[in-house]
Amino acid sequence: NEPMTPYELALSNVLCIGDSLTRGAYYINGWTGYPIEQDYPFYLSKITNQDVANLGVSGSSPITWNEKYLSNTDFSNYDVFIIWFGTNGGLTDTIDVDVDAYESFEDYANTNTGSYCKLIETIKSQNENAVIVLCNIFKASNSGEDVTDITNEVLEKIYRNKDAEKIPF
Repeated sequence: NEPMTPYELALSNVLCIGDSLTRGAYYINGWTGYPIEQDYPFYLSKITNQDVANLGVSGSSPITWNEKYLSNTDFSNYDVFIIWFGTNGGLTDTIDVDVDAYESFEDYANTNTGSYCKLIETIKSQNENAVIVLCNIFKASNSGEDVTDITNEVLEKIYRNKDAEKIPF
């Protein structure tokens, strides 16, 4: 089962979810994270000539994104979901206690790892044919500590366990 290419995945209505990597943020000449219009969802829409919605929120983590948007988002309107979280706080290798220990995804632990998995399961519960794409990250920190490697290892586990596609940036 060969992974789909990004272009194959982008052939339908797409919802991009994530932090400033998704929202796009302007970090030069004194700007500190101000959102930009020409982010990757903007260019993905131009390249594919498809509708691409952007629910990226600069500075968010899976926890904070879920708290603000999870219950208010109708995932049934989209076919492809590109999720790119992890720079803010990273993910911890705690799937066994944050996710596997619970009967229902609605009860997953309120951690970044548990919230990431809860987002995926919520999408699947509203849209059984959803194509979910996870993206590796290039930099993650938690209280100043570099947690990039562990975050990408956890993303690999989530990708395998949650039946998702992967774009390994």
